[in-house]
Amino acid sequence: MIDELQVRLVNLARRMMKRPRIDIPLALGLITLATVGLVTLYSASGGNMAMIGGQAARFVMGGVLVMLISRIPPQTLRTWTPWL
Repeated sequence: MIDELQVRLVNLARRMMKRPRIDIPLALGLITLATVGLVTLYSASGGNMAMIGGQAARFVMGGVLVMLISRIPPQTLRTWTPWL
């Protein structure tokens, strides 16, 4: 049983690494929105770079999570939905 689970996880990892699933117009829109948000925050905070850096780090972490989740096949997400 453990061997079967291990084989399934390896196959899932291989499928997830084959090709990126990026919608270019959507990605450009999100990057533009994040940039406008950072510029607005810079203006509103009086140039507080610590605040800007923290928010930029959160944007990057969110982007990485979105990329990771986008690599999971929809059928797998449907299977995991009750547990999540």
